[in-house]
Amino acid sequence: MLKPYNVSAVLRNIESVFKNQNIYKLNKAGYNFLYLMSGFIAHYNLNGFKCVYKNLDLLLQDIKEALPIEKDCAIRDINDPKHNGYGLPYCQNELDIIVGLELIVKKYEKEIINSEAEKDNDRFALLKELVKRGETDLEIRQKVIEMAYN
Repeated sequence: MLKPYNVSAVLRNIESVFKNQNIYKLNKAGYNFLYLMSGFIAHYNLNGFKCVYKNLDLLLQDIKEALPIEKDCAIRDINDPKHNGYGLPYCQNELDIIVGLELIVKKYEKEIINSEAEKDNDRFALLKELVKRGETDLEIRQKVIEMAYN
């Protein structure tokens, strides 16, 4: 049997990431649940996960895509008389977190997408300005080229 998750700690942490729009709020409790979800690639550790998911829109979308599969598996494990060897408390907590994640995704999805779009617009405006300046300033032109290829 596996040790059950602390449902409130996991959900509070993941919600904090989205509420504050800051992947660096993710702690071990949230990470230990998320990285085991279906569809998440291997990250060597919590810091590797944070680097991959600096763009919270990507994290949100990956969670959203994984939720139906995870929910089906959790329900299957709860209904299995032996709970797939995990133990009923673990299976129930896993399902509780998945249901909580569905609510978090729904609550923050629009805000995260809009925030990431604003960041993209800001980056694009900055790039346009750099390109414009690079037409006459060779030093800036060189920096823009270096940024583009690094």
